[in-house]
Amino acid sequence: MVKINKSKNNIYILIIKSILITLGGLAFPLLYIFLPAIFLTEAITEGIIKIMGIFIGLCILVSILISPIAGILVLNLFGPIVLVYHYMISNKYEVNTTIIVAAGTFFLSMIMSFYFLGITPELLKSQDVISKVIELQREIFNSEQFSEFSKAFNESEILSYYNRSLQIMPAMMVCVSLIISYLTYVISGRTLLKRGGYISQPSSFIFFKVPKEFVIVGVFSLILIYFMQDVFGVGYLILMENILIVFSLVLFFAGLSLLQFFMVKIKANKFSKIIVTVVTFMFPTVQIILVVIGFVDSILNFRKLP
Repeated sequence: MVKINKSKNNIYILIIKSILITLGGLAFPLLYIFLPAIFLTEAITEGIIKIMGIFIGLCILVSILISPIAGILVLNLFGPIVLVYHYMISNKYEVNTTIIVAAGTFFLSMIMSFYFLGITPELLKSQDVISKVIELQREIFNSEQFSEFSKAFNESEILSYYNRSLQIMPAMMVCVSLIISYLTYVISGRTLLKRGGYISQPSSFIFFKVPKEFVIVGVFSLILIYFMQDVFGVGYLILMENILIVFSLVLFFAGLSLLQFFMVKIKANKFSKIIVTVVTFMFPTVQIILVVIGFVDSILNFRKLP
């Protein structure tokens, strides 16, 4: 475990940060993704028991200020990933393994949270929910802000988009889990570095590389599912699409990493890097190109990374 001088100030700052993030998250829910990182950082230096005690206290505060359900959701979503990360970092597990296991933990936490709220696949596919979704969309199209689009309302299209969103929801949940897991590890690791400590952590993003094994497993899975379509039935295409989405996300970031690596190498200015990054997220064609680049790099290793 990393050795850093303990400080009561860090605990006070943790409490203040966690409360601010919790309150700010009511207006900007994305702020909640920073909760695991700040608690993990202090758990590594102060001990998991003390920090989890503070975390549970925060959940109780959320229950009082917002609702008991909100407090339980915060505990269920972020508590397990902090515990898993602390355990794996303490036992010096390999970085990629740690990220994947933590992502799997968060994925399971999301599923448990959905079921706790009564959100099940059967409910989402029920006619009652579908009718409410269509009615909500109709109200939006008929509102003053969107009155010019009211003629464009098409119930069959809305239903088609809704069904498609349900089909790719598993992939979206996996992608969110991977991103939150990676960010938690990076933020905690970099924070400890600033304090003079060190833990095994992901390297700089420009050195991000997809292992060949990941590519092999991904391609093999797609081929296997295709040839076993009789076993999976009509759902085999949906399964393949979900795998392809996750596969493409990782390769996209690998391609973006390679692009930023060469921008650093040619000493591009910071503004140029920001513009290029923004463009990659705005245009699907550029994203596809980066996915292909990430795939090729995973095989040829252009940066000669270990």
